[in-house]
Amino acid sequence: MPKIPNSEKCSLNIFDDGKAPRCDSCGVFFHLDEKCSGLCASEQRSIVLQKSSMIFFCEDCKTSFKKIPLLINKLAAIESKVNSLEDKVTSIEEKIQTLKTEGSSSLNSDSVSYEIHDRITRASNLMVYNVKESSSTCF
Repeated sequence: MPKIPNSEKCSLNIFDDGKAPRCDSCGVFFHLDEKCSGLCASEQRSIVLQKSSMIFFCEDCKTSFKKIPLLINKLAAIESKVNSLEDKVTSIEEKIQTLKTEGSSSLNSDSVSYEIHDRITRASNLMVYNVKESSSTCF
C-alpha cells in the first residue's frame, strides 16, 4: 500500500487503503478513528462502505467555516466605508476643480498689472488731515 503523508492530528503514518478520510476542504488525510478524524462510528462505517455522498471536514476547517458569516459582515462594513470615502474624495475633487476655475477667472492678468501700477503711482501721494478741502475747481 502506498504511504500518504502523516496525519495532521496524530502525526502517525497513514497507508492508502482507500478508507482514510480526507478533508474535502483542505485535503488533509486522517486515520479512521474518532480520536484522529473526529468521526463517530456510523460516519466511519459510511466511509468504509465508500458512500461518496458524505462530505468530511476536519475540525480546523469547521472552525474556519464558522467564522465566515463574521468575515462577511466585516467585509460589508469595510465596503461601506470605502464607498463613503470614495464619495468624499469625489466631493473634494469637485471642490478643488471649482476653486481652480474661480481662482483663474478672478485673477485676470490685465487687472493685476493695472492694480500694481495704480499702487505705485499712489505711493507718493500726500494725505493731509484736519484741513478744509478747497471748493475751487482750479488747482
